[in-house]
Amino acid sequence: RNRLEGPLLAPPPRLIMLNLSSCGVAGAWPRDATLQVLESLEISRNAFRGRAPMGTWPRLRRYDISRNRFDAPRVSELFESLPPGLAELNASRNPFPAEPLVAPALLARLEILRLSGLG
Repeated sequence: RNRLEGPLLAPPPRLIMLNLSSCGVAGAWPRDATLQVLESLEISRNAFRGRAPMGTWPRLRRYDISRNRFDAPRVSELFESLPPGLAELNASRNPFPAEPLVAPALLARLEILRLSGLG
């Protein structure tokens, strides 16, 4: 378990996998993160807050933002922003606003979906 402090800088644009799980990172996700070749983003078990990372990540297959403090956007907005090739989504244990779950196109293509403990 690491203890990274201060704002997270934008990751290098050619990054394929980013795993910062359980690193004690706090604050907001960098808005200028452009990761065109990113395939796996795992930032679970930190103290990120505010808006969940959403970007133009056409190759993203695995997206784990669980156990943070993301409270925006609404889950439906998050779903709408995800790439078509995404296979695994874990957004569990975040204080996203409660709303009905309606995203049949995303649900049809996902292999793993974890949304426990939202709100």
